[in-house]
Amino acid sequence: MSNPRDLALNHLTQQVKRFPDLSLGAMAGLETLDPRDQALARAIDHVCIRRWLTLRAVLQSRLDRPWDSVQPPIRAALLGGAAQLLLMDRLPDHAILNHAVEWTKRSVRPKAGGLVNAVLRRVIDLRGERITPGALDVDGPNSPRDFLPLADGRGWRLTEPTFAEDITQRLSAQSSLPMDLLASWIDRFGFAEAARLARQQIAPAPIIVTNVPANADTGPLLPHERPGFFLFDVERANLTDWLAAHPAARVQDSATAMAMELARACDPEPNTIIDLCAGRGTKSRQLADLFPEARLITTDRDSERFVDLRELADEHPRIEAVPLKRIREFDGRANLLVIDAPCTNTGVLGRRPEAKYRYRTATVEELAGVQRQLIADAIPLLAPGAWLLYATCSIDQTENEQQAAWAQKWHRFERIRETGTRPQGGPDQPPAKYSDGGYGVLLRAGR
Repeated sequence: MSNPRDLALNHLTQQVKRFPDLSLGAMAGLETLDPRDQALARAIDHVCIRRWLTLRAVLQSRLDRPWDSVQPPIRAALLGGAAQLLLMDRLPDHAILNHAVEWTKRSVRPKAGGLVNAVLRRVIDLRGERITPGALDVDGPNSPRDFLPLADGRGWRLTEPTFAEDITQRLSAQSSLPMDLLASWIDRFGFAEAARLARQQIAPAPIIVTNVPANADTGPLLPHERPGFFLFDVERANLTDWLAAHPAARVQDSATAMAMELARACDPEPNTIIDLCAGRGTKSRQLADLFPEARLITTDRDSERFVDLRELADEHPRIEAVPLKRIREFDGRANLLVIDAPCTNTGVLGRRPEAKYRYRTATVEELAGVQRQLIADAIPLLAPGAWLLYATCSIDQTENEQQAAWAQKWHRFERIRETGTRPQGGPDQPPAKYSDGGYGVLLRAGR
């Protein structure tokens, strides 16, 4: 049987080569491991993705050469080792260190193991005391340079100042949030709110379910502060099995659900709905529940997601999956058109941590162009006086409010209702307070 740390470092080597285009995709060889070892391999990879810039800053402080000059396998061993030493609990130092050194000797050359050994021992020496939540003032310009925040609200007090003197660069490294994205949040929200958002995405997002039947098995469900939503405890039940037993329930955060709820304002109720970027069908199922008499046509340009839509259509009598190349057959027939547009994902970085590294000011403008083209290309699908529900999981005005204003100005839509939320919760908050950020607007076409 394979070693989970071997698989994690093999995979991290490829991640190093791809950075900043990281992937949460499948890890080669994972199926050869038992469930416990699979969890360890995934955890190493996911922690590295979530805290890449934090780990890089710590490791660079222990290196005598530029990070990018180090061979990718050595960087992988350092990232994986530091992630386990600093960010993961209940793992013995000697096992982490020995594996990283031996893997490097096998994967690169024997002498390379000495570099990994020396750097990771310096990382161990950096660890000072564990700080409990609230024990230090870590907000604003007083955030200590020797503080490394953890996902559960605690942190390491390091034995020496490790992060940058400049407060913005320091926050960027401590929260593993790229400078472009952090600067955009500071410009829009101010430093304090940008710092809160940066800290919020350090914590992995909990699984949230909704539309739970009254007679459901509530054993694995914990209360959420949003009515009608629950946290799912994977320690108490298998999520796949539970969902199979409760097909009406949906894995869905309240921010996404709120955007789709805007459709309640449609009057009269739509009889034909087209979900143009339907993903795996969660929103389509919500819309089918909202409008029990409507025909629902779903499509998506992603082939894997479209397979899921076909399976959903096989199970649901009012949902149809139509290939994108055939969607023009429905021109003029949609009373409600839903566009959950591709976006920067800045409202869901707790769920999509890899997305933050791709953020660039130029890419936002490129995506905004794609979003406008989606809207323009979809207009022929609308019946006279029909409704357009546009949504993203972004908190960037360029992708949200500005797109609604553009549709009003250039395509004579009327803005009817709008909702926008920022991510809530985070490392120092109970999971029941966690929610994603996102945006939705309901527009009415000219009659």
